[in-house]
Parts: sequence; C-alpha cells; structure tokens
Amino acid sequence: MNCLIVDDDPLICDLVEHFCSKTEEVTSVLTTQSGFEAVNLIQSNAFDLIFWTLICLILQEKIS
Repeated sequence: MNCLIVDDDPLICDLVEHFCSKTEEVTSVLTTQSGFEAVNLIQSNAFDLIFWTLICLILQEKIS
C-alpha cells in the first residue's frame, strides 16, 4: 500500500509516517507540507491512502 501524508506541521507528518511504517501492508510513505506538491505527487504516483489536513487546504485557498 502506497501512502501520502500532507500536513503543514512536520511533527504531524512524522507521527503519521511512524504509524504507517509500523503497518505491514504499507510499502511506501511519502510526506509533504505543501498542497501544491501533494497535487503534483498525486498526478505522478498511485496512492492507495492519502492523509490530508483540511486546514492545509483552507490556508492554501486563502493564499491563492
């Protein structure tokens, strides 16, 4: 299972990545703190599970 973690807080990314790495089914974990980078990763990779922070989406909407 390939996972993507998107959160503007690096500690949250590390925590979720740690728990994913403890799961036998998870074979790959990518993390990013940027919504724009996440979209690029999604377009170029096949993910089975995506953890995405809603606050990250809201903040980027306000920036755009």
